[in-house]
Amino acid sequence: MSTPFEILGDACNSENQDAIKETLRQFLESSPTSSQYYAAHKKISELAEKSGLKNVKLTVVTSFTADLLTQPLFLHQYLNGINLTLQYVPYDQWFLALSSKGQIDEFSPDLVFLLLHLNDVAPVISYSHLMDWINVTEEKEKFLKSLFSAISAFQQRSDATVIVGNFCSQKPGFERYFDLNTDLSKSQMIEDYNRELSSFCSTNNNILTFDYSGIVADYGRASWFDNVRNFSNKSAISSKAIPSLARELSNFLNSIQRPRKKVLAVDFDNTIWGGVVGEDGPMGVRLSGEYPGNAYHAFQTFLKNLSASGILLVATSKNNLEDAKEVFDQNPSMPLKWEDFVVHKIDWADKYLNLKAAADKLNLGIESFVFIDDNPVEIAMMRQFSPDVKCILLNGSPANFQDKIVRTGHFDSPTLTSEDFGRTLSYQADKKRGEHEIRTETIEKFLSELGLEISVFRSSNQDISRIAQLFEKTNQFNFTTKRYSLSEVTEMTQIDGIDLISFALKDKYGEYGIIAVVVLKHNEGAATIDSFLMSCRVLGRNIEDAILAVIEEVARERDADRLLGLYSPTAKNQQVEGFYVSKGFEGIEGSDSDCMFQRTLSAKTIYQIPPHTHISYPGES
Repeated sequence: MSTPFEILGDACNSENQDAIKETLRQFLESSPTSSQYYAAHKKISELAEKSGLKNVKLTVVTSFTADLLTQPLFLHQYLNGINLTLQYVPYDQWFLALSSKGQIDEFSPDLVFLLLHLNDVAPVISYSHLMDWINVTEEKEKFLKSLFSAISAFQQRSDATVIVGNFCSQKPGFERYFDLNTDLSKSQMIEDYNRELSSFCSTNNNILTFDYSGIVADYGRASWFDNVRNFSNKSAISSKAIPSLARELSNFLNSIQRPRKKVLAVDFDNTIWGGVVGEDGPMGVRLSGEYPGNAYHAFQTFLKNLSASGILLVATSKNNLEDAKEVFDQNPSMPLKWEDFVVHKIDWADKYLNLKAAADKLNLGIESFVFIDDNPVEIAMMRQFSPDVKCILLNGSPANFQDKIVRTGHFDSPTLTSEDFGRTLSYQADKKRGEHEIRTETIEKFLSELGLEISVFRSSNQDISRIAQLFEKTNQFNFTTKRYSLSEVTEMTQIDGIDLISFALKDKYGEYGIIAVVVLKHNEGAATIDSFLMSCRVLGRNIEDAILAVIEEVARERDADRLLGLYSPTAKNQQVEGFYVSKGFEGIEGSDSDCMFQRTLSAKTIYQIPPHTHISYPGES
């Protein structure tokens, strides 16, 4: 019988990408030896050069030797469509490499992973805190000051995203039992390190905290570290633990590199409760008490928490609507409420059709959906008729449902924005707007009664994370679909010849948050709309007309004599194809892949803000 390594080799020889990826997954799950990792890396790297994958460069900066990361990390990234190139900074040069121009700058990475062990950089707290406690706080302040200054100095020279691992104790000493019962607590001090690190990262753009201490705890500290090799050759992490670090780091990189899914479509019977409501009744389904009711209750709490992070819940259940709703109305053990779902598709239609209808109602692409169900037939139908939907079969024990969802990484994100936290409430407000629109005789009257207020932000204190999120996810109302990264967005706020303008919206039903972004570039009398993207949720409000009026106003302030608009056609942005012409722009011949349009400002009257919209400029005098 062939081994996973041999099967991988056969697949590589065939050059069938689907077969290669499937056998590579099996290979990585088979606990390969170091020599097998090397051989697989050699085979796959040759294929990666031919396959046209996205190239990403990562610099690894550690206080110990970490070269063994190369092979497993590369292979995990290959599975996610990335051709990864790694650079290692020698372990004793982390401060110099970050604070001064040199080898990292020459490599010009997209990402930097910084992982320092306290044993290497803070010896007092690591080895001698009880006999030298007076210097523990001084050591912490001195080290963190050096660390933060080095990162800040690097950020002045590079737009690479910096990922910083937090800290943990490598080896428990004789203080393990009394440590938390004394004022001279080593573990409490390490928590102080991590709090200050987290605060620094969260208040600086393009710096992210990587929960290294949590990963070590999950794996087991005694098995993670190799004390002998640490002292002999600075190989602090055991060879058996390195693949786990590679997998976790790869998952973290994926959360940065790919957009988070937006919607979770949820089955009811034997998914969020035990049993079938049509047979067991609203009070007979299992939701509390002993197993499995307690597991379903915990799973509902997980879904509610997921919703609070910005993931929209859609109900899709083959049931009588009245039966399903009775569980929410009558069963007091339900953590989830009816209104936690932004769309309800409770009927006997095929679920793939209901998901398409839900996507249309939410004005979202079907590729942003994840579907969960306990029925393998429903999963199979969804995969066949709506292959862009990611499916998760929730079979087996409900105690494992949460883990099955988390392991997919579909909802991973390195950060959350204020819009994420308010997304479900925002869609619930959309429903009220829709009901209002139905009751109103004309669209003009509806818009005038909404009380639309647009806030325009041009200063550097914009919500950079939300702006980068819009660049990453917006496809339909997006003229050029340029994908500016968090670091590139940050850099634009500092360039004099670029206006990065964001727009927040609210009305009488609530706040949408930031719904649109414009990048306006100025050069020799021309103001070019490099990017213009807007959330599809606000279409039909003439918000785009108000934004265009603001763009022209900014262009005139800069003494531009012409306003240029770019349009790069894609499969998803056809709705904006005729926008510029409809607003008085004229097409320019001779452009390549982009279509270019021009509005001569000196010969045109000023474009007017729609009368139903109020514009404000918070923070500007």
